[in-house]
Amino acid sequence: MPTLRLRRKQFQPALRAGIFLTLVCGLKFTTFAQPDVPNVAYFDRSNYVEYVAGDLPVIISAPHGGELTPSEIPDRQDDGSDPDFTTVTDSYTEETAFAMQGVFASCFGHIPHVIVCQLKRTKIDCNRSLYQGVYQSNVWATIAWNDFQNWINTASNTVVVQNGLGFYIDQHGQGHDIQRLELGYLLTADQLTNTDTKLNSSLTYPQDSSIRTLATIVSRKFSMPFAQLLRGTNSFGGLMESYGYPSVPDPDMPNPGNGTNPIVYPGDENPYFDGGYNTAVHGSQTGGGPLDALQIEANMTGVRDNATDRTNYALAVAQTLDYFFTNYYGLDLRISAPSIWTGGKGKFSAAANWSNNITPVAGNFVLFAGVAGAVTNNLPAFTTGTGKMYSLLFDPSANGTFTNYGNPISLVAGITNFSAFTQIISNHLTLLAPQTFAAGSGALNFFGNITNTGFNLSLYSATNLNVNGVISGAGGLRKLGNGTLTLNSASTFSGATTNFSGTLLANNTTGSANGTGALFVNPGATLGGTGIVSGPVSISGNVSPGGTAGTLTVTNGLIFTNGGGYIWTLAANSTASPGVNFDQIILSGGGLILNSNSPLVINFTNLATAPATNNAFWQSPRSWKIISLGAVATNFGLAGFSVVSSNNFTAGKFISTADAAGNVYLNFQPTPPPLIVPFVGAGVTNINISWGSATNVLYQVQFSTNLAPVNWQPLVNIVATNSNTTWSDTSPAAPQRFYRVVIP
Repeated sequence: MPTLRLRRKQFQPALRAGIFLTLVCGLKFTTFAQPDVPNVAYFDRSNYVEYVAGDLPVIISAPHGGELTPSEIPDRQDDGSDPDFTTVTDSYTEETAFAMQGVFASCFGHIPHVIVCQLKRTKIDCNRSLYQGVYQSNVWATIAWNDFQNWINTASNTVVVQNGLGFYIDQHGQGHDIQRLELGYLLTADQLTNTDTKLNSSLTYPQDSSIRTLATIVSRKFSMPFAQLLRGTNSFGGLMESYGYPSVPDPDMPNPGNGTNPIVYPGDENPYFDGGYNTAVHGSQTGGGPLDALQIEANMTGVRDNATDRTNYALAVAQTLDYFFTNYYGLDLRISAPSIWTGGKGKFSAAANWSNNITPVAGNFVLFAGVAGAVTNNLPAFTTGTGKMYSLLFDPSANGTFTNYGNPISLVAGITNFSAFTQIISNHLTLLAPQTFAAGSGALNFFGNITNTGFNLSLYSATNLNVNGVISGAGGLRKLGNGTLTLNSASTFSGATTNFSGTLLANNTTGSANGTGALFVNPGATLGGTGIVSGPVSISGNVSPGGTAGTLTVTNGLIFTNGGGYIWTLAANSTASPGVNFDQIILSGGGLILNSNSPLVINFTNLATAPATNNAFWQSPRSWKIISLGAVATNFGLAGFSVVSSNNFTAGKFISTADAAGNVYLNFQPTPPPLIVPFVGAGVTNINISWGSATNVLYQVQFSTNLAPVNWQPLVNIVATNSNTTWSDTSPAAPQRFYRVVIP
């Protein structure tokens, strides 16, 4: 059983006057300045009222189980204002309420809000109005009454803020002869004698009930009639009866009955409590508020009489509310709040490592926060089979790297890193639904294997996300985000891989980084790396092998479509050593298809330089094999890239071609040096100078009066428009003048 009820004294006396006034004014949702830390017990000035804060949308109160009889509070006397006046204690209802708290923790990994009055009923009645519940307006009893009611309001506020709605149980005990649960919905015994048809025929009955909001929800979502919700098979009473707790109303006892027949005439009923002050004030009867309510009058035998019976009863209530929240409200109690890791480093099984001192259960989602460290999952609750974790999150407050080891984890709703630090997950992971692993702020590194179980896995990388394990299963892979996803292992999954944005790096050394399915690179996205991918690979974005320069292998077809391009990198002024000095794609199988508008974009990095006329490497023709075909690969059109971007170099031009085997080359043709045509006319005014030229190349005509290397002076710059260019020098005649044409 989880460690529960960390005790803390809390309550400022100066706040009491304000609390009293707000309740007198009838304002239900009132908060006061006190912490609300789940699983911490708060007490008023004299420990008359105890509030254990929760994190579930469930509130439980026990107003009549206390034993304290302080002398500062006089005994209540019957003044005739309350026809149902009593001072009888509901024995073991406090213990029953806390049994529910413990069982809920074991079932859901989270706890309900619990409020109990420790004062004996001879001193106070917290299920009556202030006037009826406190004798002669005694100040200390008034303060306790207000504390009790306001802590219900505080819990209600928390529930509504966190979940939008919730369920409130006011736990009582009854001493009637018939051993059954009496479920009080604020409908009288006489009203319950009505037939289902009559209960369903008017809005009066659901609107008069303490489950008014729930009745509206099930009517709209499922067209469920009110009588079915009130006493049908899947009503609270019907479910409790199925767990061995006869209840009224339920299918077998639709009303209190007369001892032999459950259908009776008004006024002929067995004793029955239909609900009281707390159910009316805090439930949804008035205005259809977000909190539905139920007063449970529990019999003693088999329910309240010993710890085992109380635990079993609490389990039945937990299972019933689990059904209600899952099927009616559409909420999963296991994920209504996170299980927050605050232990720094340690094991999952240690309750002290979790914020509420409660060990998580199957279905919880886990949030890592605070100081980081090595974390070992030694709980079977999150492992494949009946166990599962809803999601795994790293809070922005996570101060460092959490390194997760241990048992495998089965996931429903993914993993997200909101922290700025890299987070490491070495556990093997199994998907129980389509989901996303997201490196939202800091990076995510996965070292365990991932079984997708036929579901699609989306990997979102705003920064870097690295998968070092094997991905298997029939599902596909989706790359999202503008960051980089790196696949470092040979995977076996058979679904398609689609890169929607950012960079996908395949850096495996064997097998296929993307399993056996097709790979699609969408516009704006890039495929890179030095590994191996299967195919066919369809490029509508870009392919760019390596990190700088590298070799990427495609095993089953490479198709460039919709303007998809090849970003080719030269890392050194060399035509040797593909994968080191320049990029290369190896197509080991399948066909190569180049779209007519698919560009080849050239990058120069590291020691490589762009073509220049003053660089000896670029003064000779060069050739690089940029796509190398294996023996069974084909390039039916023997096509190269018809579009070479970034190709405006004075020193020469790049063109792409294919050889007879289909290999694709990038060739560089240097601009030929200018060749001046011999001319005559020395000593005259007009000299025509002609030279062989390359189109769109800039040339400069220079002259000198002697052949000294430093005496050449520019005359004109000309961009050639065809293969032969002429320019006339109209300078005055000179005794001696030399000309030359250069590419500046």
